[in-house]
Amino acid sequence: MKIAFIEPHLKCVGGIRRIVETANRLIKFFGHQVDIYTPPGKPCQWLACAATVKKISELHKDGYDVALFNLAEQYGIMKDVKAKLKVFWVLAPEAAYKEPTAPIQALKAGFFLLANSNYTVQYIRQHITYPKEIPVIPGGINKEHFKYDPTISKRYNILYYGSPRPWKGAQVVQAMLSGTSPRMLSFCKMEGKDTPQNKMYTLYNSADIYVSANLVEGFSFGQLEAMACGCAVVTTDDGGSRDYVKNMHNAIVVPRLPGHLYEAVVRVLTNKELKRTLVKNGLETANQVRFDWDSNTRILEKVLREQIKN
Repeated sequence: MKIAFIEPHLKCVGGIRRIVETANRLIKFFGHQVDIYTPPGKPCQWLACAATVKKISELHKDGYDVALFNLAEQYGIMKDVKAKLKVFWVLAPEAAYKEPTAPIQALKAGFFLLANSNYTVQYIRQHITYPKEIPVIPGGINKEHFKYDPTISKRYNILYYGSPRPWKGAQVVQAMLSGTSPRMLSFCKMEGKDTPQNKMYTLYNSADIYVSANLVEGFSFGQLEAMACGCAVVTTDDGGSRDYVKNMHNAIVVPRLPGHLYEAVVRVLTNKELKRTLVKNGLETANQVRFDWDSNTRILEKVLREQIKN
């Protein structure tokens, strides 16, 4: 098949990780031609990418079997794409954290819909009546980049994602940290660390706890990546992580308030048995087949083939 992904950029974020990891496997396992279109058409700099990257301005030149997009604001571009099957792969409940007009219009535009979690399916059905089943293709773990290494020394009590986007929760974690005096916690903010992808596991392994205060997510990679690296997880209920996070089994789930986050962090740091349980169960969760990129790409490829055939 000839497959096109239409993306806003190829920067280091979870949604783009999903597209690049998937594109690589569509090429490797199935020999499909895969092109990724972005406004600048510049190659991916942070993750190995086997797909050909082109400018969106060139999109009208080629015809495709399948064309996929995942940022709602780009739904208008799809009208100009020559493709047998046009797919909106919904990766986030965008109407929940931005002006909802474009997200809802994109859902209503008549594309075949995919989702990345059961929560995203609920989001879709909350806003539109969609007559078909919505396949769920969850996120995955690249085990070369995210793995447990017990030889790595703990340098931080807390690791968190420092994105300034308000729904990502960095401000909530920082409010927790600023209020911990006199019992200060050592911490590390991931945003801006520029750790190479094949060394990401060293950053996660160096922390006792990964703290996430996301408001709302379609899937939420951070908690799963942390589990894969043997990091205990304290998290808010962001929706998307419900597909794999289970309170007091592989994570502690708390309200999105600094005080609740702090109490959970202290509980993990002072209760060795609880921490061991969270780490053990988290590793088992991350190693499940359903979070394997190879397996998920095969499921996606089968879904796309069936839709074209039908």
